[in-house]
Amino acid sequence: METVILFAFNRPNQILQAILSVNKNFSNHRPYIKVYLDEAKKNSPHFTNNLTTKENLIKSKDLGLINDLIIRDEPYGCAENVSQALSTEFKSHERLFCLEDDLELIYFNKNLPEAFFNFYENKDDISNITCFSPYIKNPLYRTYLSKRSSSLAWGTWKKYWKDFDIEYLRKLKPSKTFFKEISSNLGTDMPSSFIAFQKRKVDSWAIPWCVYNFLSAQKTVYPYKSFVKVNGHKVGATHTLGKKFKMTMADNNLTLNDFVTEINEDNNKFLNNYSIYERGKRKLFSLFV
Repeated sequence: METVILFAFNRPNQILQAILSVNKNFSNHRPYIKVYLDEAKKNSPHFTNNLTTKENLIKSKDLGLINDLIIRDEPYGCAENVSQALSTEFKSHERLFCLEDDLELIYFNKNLPEAFFNFYENKDDISNITCFSPYIKNPLYRTYLSKRSSSLAWGTWKKYWKDFDIEYLRKLKPSKTFFKEISSNLGTDMPSSFIAFQKRKVDSWAIPWCVYNFLSAQKTVYPYKSFVKVNGHKVGATHTLGKKFKMTMADNNLTLNDFVTEINEDNNKFLNNYSIYERGKRKLFSLFV
């Protein structure tokens, strides 16, 4: 049985949609579903929605929609909530699939995470899977690899997570060569994102995880279309309100014959979504929401 970890905070309705989508569209076999709910500060504008989310999740567990629920007794923040949860879960699991409360798996996703896990299990240079993809113009293949990892509907193995240390990367002294390399391989937005992470201007586990995988010479496998619906731009978002990724939703299933093992030309099209220019456009459009 696969284990799916969901992370929740202040989206009471969207977390229910995420849970239902996992039950319906993750696999032919129902996975073990565990939710980690972070606490909101009492003076936070998110406090009321956080309470409602808590009530909805308790009801979901009582109804058998989820198997386990961890409610933080204090505000952890995104990075600590996710990193501590996965470090704890990997004590008893070899691989995990993760989903945040603003995501929904679609019908054609069914069995894809397991297929990715099984196919890439023994590929020593592929540490992450994901069911998400931003828009790829005229894709040449039905999957592609990238040195940039994803934090949307993603999964990894214990063997890759166990040595990941956020604070080590926060203290790393980057050189000009380092910034040039991550700009070229991870997107031109990554140098400024990494600096913001190091200066604690952004609460992120995904930025250091992305850099860690790059430094470890690891890659992530992506589908050519998105098998997950992203609602992060909708009401309830803490950092991404109005910032909507352009994507093409999947309209059929992938097969093992679609899985690639080498980086192909579609990676460059993928990285175009993570340029400073594209990030700036998403931020500009969000101002008119």
